[in-house]
Amino acid sequence: MSASSGGSLFKSLRRRLGLAPKLDLSDPVDREAYFRASLLRIVTACILFAYTVMSAILLPFYPVGLAIIFALVAAIIGYVLPPAGFLASIAVSIPPVAYQTGVPLWWLGILAVFSVAFAVRILLNPSNIFGPVFGLMASIITLTPAYFLAIPLMISVALSREKDRLFGTVGAVVMFLVFFIPIHQAEFAYLLQVSLGTKIQALRAEEIYDAMNTLAIPLFRQVSFAFRPAPESFDLPALSTAFDAAFRPSRYFHSYLFLMIDRLIILFFPVLITVTLSVSLVVGRFWLWLRDRGFRVAPVLRFSAIPTIIIGTAIFVFPLEALASPLRYYTAISTSSTATPISGSNALAALLASSVLMGLFLSMTFRWLSYRDSTATTASIIVKKGQDLRSSLDKAINHLSKIKENTEGIEIGQEIAEVDKANEEVRLTLKNYQTMNLSALTDRLTKFDKINRDFAKINELANLKLVQIYTEKVSKFNTIASQLSSFGIDAQRLPEPDLEQLETKSGDLINDQIELNSAYLELAKKVFSATKSVVDTIRYEFENVDMTSVEVSRRFIDEKKGEVALDYLINTLSQLEDRYGNTLQKTVEKEDSIMKGVLDIYSSDMLPMYETLGKVQSATKAYNVIAKFREMLNRQGPIGIAFMTESMIRFQTLEDGLQTIIAELASQLSELEALNDSRAPGFNWGKDTRLAIELESAIKTLKGKDRLEIGERINNAESVLKSIEGAATVISQYMVMSELILEYPLFEPLIITKLNSAGAVRPADIPAGQKYARQLLRLYVSLHQSGASYDVMTNKLQRKK
Repeated sequence: MSASSGGSLFKSLRRRLGLAPKLDLSDPVDREAYFRASLLRIVTACILFAYTVMSAILLPFYPVGLAIIFALVAAIIGYVLPPAGFLASIAVSIPPVAYQTGVPLWWLGILAVFSVAFAVRILLNPSNIFGPVFGLMASIITLTPAYFLAIPLMISVALSREKDRLFGTVGAVVMFLVFFIPIHQAEFAYLLQVSLGTKIQALRAEEIYDAMNTLAIPLFRQVSFAFRPAPESFDLPALSTAFDAAFRPSRYFHSYLFLMIDRLIILFFPVLITVTLSVSLVVGRFWLWLRDRGFRVAPVLRFSAIPTIIIGTAIFVFPLEALASPLRYYTAISTSSTATPISGSNALAALLASSVLMGLFLSMTFRWLSYRDSTATTASIIVKKGQDLRSSLDKAINHLSKIKENTEGIEIGQEIAEVDKANEEVRLTLKNYQTMNLSALTDRLTKFDKINRDFAKINELANLKLVQIYTEKVSKFNTIASQLSSFGIDAQRLPEPDLEQLETKSGDLINDQIELNSAYLELAKKVFSATKSVVDTIRYEFENVDMTSVEVSRRFIDEKKGEVALDYLINTLSQLEDRYGNTLQKTVEKEDSIMKGVLDIYSSDMLPMYETLGKVQSATKAYNVIAKFREMLNRQGPIGIAFMTESMIRFQTLEDGLQTIIAELASQLSELEALNDSRAPGFNWGKDTRLAIELESAIKTLKGKDRLEIGERINNAESVLKSIEGAATVISQYMVMSELILEYPLFEPLIITKLNSAGAVRPADIPAGQKYARQLLRLYVSLHQSGASYDVMTNKLQRKK
């Protein structure tokens, strides 16, 4: 025996003794296999019990009660370990057979060898027990009026085998013959004794054989002979006597066996039984062969065992009857014995009826087992498909929920409901599938396939909706970005998605959607900050406006619904733009105009003044103000409502700058006045005494801005600009006079010369402009009051007489 066979034997022994680890019966196929194994053990115990009881009762040897006890013990042993139960059952049946038939020990040795060999095969596969045991039962049945069941029974056993069919057939034939021959020998010996009477006691073995040769051998009929009386008790003396008698060989066995050999019955009958079983197997496969080639034999297949057993029985009966005369034997079919009711035509009818009933029983058994197989297989497929499908549905629900959670406005409620419904149906099926019949399981399997197909469509539809809405939301984001740019809020546009790439991204697209939601949320926060700032500015600078929509957007931002928040904010900005856009535009234009005016004055008037005063322009306060004004004038982008806050900041900066410019102008003009006064003492060079008051008033105007509306503040700023322009005019005049005073020494010699020579000097005599010349003559008078005078009427400088 190979190592693998030894391992199989050990595993089988452990399993039969209950020492093997417990099986996981969660799979229906495993549960069905466990049921089959348990059913096999029960059936094994039942047939061992039935055979043991039949052999003990039909061949009297044990008291009935003891026979039943022995049968129960064999059945229990067979339930735990079929090979041991098989051997125990044969061991119990050997004494009755030996006692009633006188079978020699060498024949019992053959029986023992075959029994041990078959027990080893049974250990490898417990279902192998059916062939030998039913062969034994077929031989024992010949002791009863139901002898005709022997052949249909063995054909049924051969047909019922799916594996080891050869072993099942050989086991049934061998065990049948091993018991069949001794029992029929006992009957033939009894017939011989009846025929010869007392003479038989004096016959030798050769004479017994010759006497037997004059008779035909009964072969297929109910066995009937004078049974030896069973022991009345089983005390030790009686037990010893009974067993001594049980194993005393019959003086007729060898003569009967030689007669069977001489008439070829010993060869013909086993071959006939073997051929009958083999042909039955071929016929059984023939129906399947027809089915595999497209013939419509489904109705036949359902009950194919019936025609198969009938055909097999016919294969047995016809040769049996045809060779009865040549081989000098007779059967119940070929005789009409009044002592046996089932003979002749009755035997044929009984044989046919038993074949039909056995075939019907076998077909129903096959159908029942096939139904259970199909149910278990279908249930196993349902469990596997259901688990896989439920896992996929759970993932789909999570996927769809994630889509719905992260995609505002997507309509996938129906898809989620359908997946939930399918998931619940799968859950209930997995919970209750054990209570369903095959039809319900098949229906559920069909529904599972439909759910699987629908599930794929639902996923595809949901992904298409996601692609569509993602594309729409990217487009909407870019539209909002463009709209925000018109409001003066800088927003970066997103790249337009490629539809073909999106349709292949599926799960990754959710991540893109989450990133898009984040972009919406970040933009909403930015727009919220700008909108709130605009609203706060308007409420401070213009009027009290409604903040409800802004607060609502804040709540949506807190809920991470940036897109919805942006809708409210865009609406708010649009309303503010409609209401305050023109005001903002005009305000910015005024701001730019005022700043440009200041820059012009600074370039044309203030810078020369700094040079005259000997000051570095970058060291002045006005320098920083002018730099800030230039920076604000270099602003780029559209002027939207979001520019309102910056506009007000610009205006505040403008007001502060104007205040700085005016203060610095007042200070520098004062220095310029002092400089001119110091260079030309007593000369009325044109000092503007009202300018200081006007500039001081302008400063006060700017300092009182907090109590004024923006319109009034703009008017004040424009008024201050006019004051600066006026100051610029004065600066020009001051600069002219400063330059005149500085250049006077160049003209003074000319004036003195003209005055001494002509006694008078006219403006035309000075190489300068008339206005400039008159101021030079007036300055000469102020510096030389005792020597000359200036006539305003004639515009002539005269020397005093």
